[in-house]
Amino acid sequence: MISRRLVCLAAALSPAFARAQSPDPKFSGWLAGLRADALRAGVDQGTLDNAFSNVELIPRVMELAKQNKMDDVLVLVGGIIPDQDIPALKQLGVAAVFQPGTPMDDIVKFIKENVKPRGVAV
Repeated sequence: MISRRLVCLAAALSPAFARAQSPDPKFSGWLAGLRADALRAGVDQGTLDNAFSNVELIPRVMELAKQNKMDDVLVLVGGIIPDQDIPALKQLGVAAVFQPGTPMDDIVKFIKENVKPRGVAV
């Protein structure tokens, strides 16, 4: 029987921690390309730093979960995340992304449907 635990990534995680870790090279390459495109489009470097400070944490969390054989962990991400970034997060193994304005009932429903108490068949 597989039980599921829940991990929610919060925006309060330290950006310094993100830069100190080694995220997935494929995702890092995609992120670097996205940053370059934004800079060429005239987006300020400070704005980019703020926007992407926590995105870099997600690959590291997923990598550590995999290394520690935590297949039963359900990772949810929430915050201001552009629609075009969601497929890359899902590809990393993020179960769901909740953007601002998501009704709390939708989040609770998702958790109830996907997180089971230990010892309960999925």
